[in-house]
Amino acid sequence: AADAASMAQAEARIAEIETDLAAAVSTYELLVSCPSEARAWQRLKDDAATIREPLARTLALSRENRDVDARTALSGVESRLAAIGTDVDDLVRINDGEAEGSAARIKKLQHSSIAVFVSLQFVAALLIVGIGFWGTRLVREREDEMHRHALALEAHNRDLDAFAGRV
Repeated sequence: AADAASMAQAEARIAEIETDLAAAVSTYELLVSCPSEARAWQRLKDDAATIREPLARTLALSRENRDVDARTALSGVESRLAAIGTDVDDLVRINDGEAEGSAARIKKLQHSSIAVFVSLQFVAALLIVGIGFWGTRLVREREDEMHRHALALEAHNRDLDAFAGRV
């Protein structure tokens, strides 16, 4: 009875792991982005598929209380499990490389963005200075024009005063 309960517990745990694995696989499938990662992912899925049947046989032997035969069957799967470990290591290495490449591209974009921002600020400052000089020049021209008009008006007033004095 204790063995049956342990076996039921182990099978429930296996079912839970298979559900989690299926969810992880469907999520990861969407994230595969580069060709080398796709090849490694396909290799991992193929290697994982080759152990399903031997593992099912091993579980069946264990359910029949043929533990020696189950251990023997399980030892035949070890090389396939090692291949799966290698596949996972390859995926991790590929993803690490992609992450480092992405980080380098992001850093390059940040530097480019900063350079563009500084350049735009410099251009804006030049425009502001240019507009200031232009505005100052216009104000000076207007003041000079007003001064000329004032002088002309004074001359007219003197002429009017002289004319009025003669009259």
